[in-house]
Amino acid sequence: MEKQVEPYHPEYAANRVQSALERAEEELRQALMRWFAEFLEDLTDVEKMTKDEPLPGFILARLNDQVWWRMWSERLAEILTSVLLNALQAGAQTAGRQLQVKLSWDYIQPVALAWARENASKLVTGILPDVQTGIAQIVTGGLSEGKTMYQIRDEIADLRNDAEQTIFPEWRATRIARTEVIRAHAQGAKLGYQESGVVRGMRWLDGQTGACPKCRELHNKTVRLGEPFYLDPKFGDGLPPRHPHCRCAVAPVTLEQVKYLPADHPLRDNRRNSIEEVTDIQTYTEIGGVRVTGERLRHAQFGHPEVKGFIENIEQALLSPTFFKDRGELRDYYLDLRRKSPSGRNFYLKVVVKMDENPFLLTSYLTTQK
Repeated sequence: MEKQVEPYHPEYAANRVQSALERAEEELRQALMRWFAEFLEDLTDVEKMTKDEPLPGFILARLNDQVWWRMWSERLAEILTSVLLNALQAGAQTAGRQLQVKLSWDYIQPVALAWARENASKLVTGILPDVQTGIAQIVTGGLSEGKTMYQIRDEIADLRNDAEQTIFPEWRATRIARTEVIRAHAQGAKLGYQESGVVRGMRWLDGQTGACPKCRELHNKTVRLGEPFYLDPKFGDGLPPRHPHCRCAVAPVTLEQVKYLPADHPLRDNRRNSIEEVTDIQTYTEIGGVRVTGERLRHAQFGHPEVKGFIENIEQALLSPTFFKDRGELRDYYLDLRRKSPSGRNFYLKVVVKMDENPFLLTSYLTTQK
């Protein structure tokens, strides 16, 4: 797959985002190579090494210094998180242009930042062990060949200018940049679709010259919003990219477009099996006999973007409330969130349900009042 470098799908240019992604790719490639050069410089710093230090000495001690290693891990994670977050925002902008609506980045940003940090951590986990192993092999190999500490140090330091080095080669930085920027953009587009409330599904866009067989198989495939296009846990999350260097795209399937699908098409069904599957304003699920619609969840979630797990808390409140109160046709479910307000009072999630023949959720919000 390393040779399969696809051109950008025309959808990127149509939504005026291709040049921004190209800049993000180059920014990330350069930042990764700069991180590696600075890492090597710090590892082989002459001023910090004493001439009488025994072999394997300074370098191996550094590689086994967990505090030092964590510092460089965190620097790498910061680089990755920053660029991925920019690509996520570009993806959300793409979603807004595709839907011709203005989406609020303020609502999307907390989820996007959490995703960027999680995926940056995964990338760090894949990069650092290879770097550590490669440096350790140079040291142990040099020792077995009878090289001095300074010869080993110089060999490691020279990796900065060695185009053929294999510990963290430039082609790997390029592959990471191209692949992960597209991954973040697709995730940002998905978050934008969810924030809009009017998207039921997604369509895979391939069709560009030079696409690989795996991508061509997915062309025009349609899935529910939140469902994967493919299953490949070793590589992806079910969205573009399908492989390293892939530049396929996604497009939304809106509620208006769903009206024209065949009556038996899966996207025509509004009912969902769980609250996690409720992704647009017309979908719904039932929790403890209470109908919960996407429209009500949308109001609740965007009303409290600072509360982590707000939707899951609604489900818990309906199934296992701390207590509830009946008010004629209404029932108030309370869930103790185990948090204190600035005044020292308990925060509760209050879920208000209309109790008629078919109970349904009216609203939900935070309160300190019982």
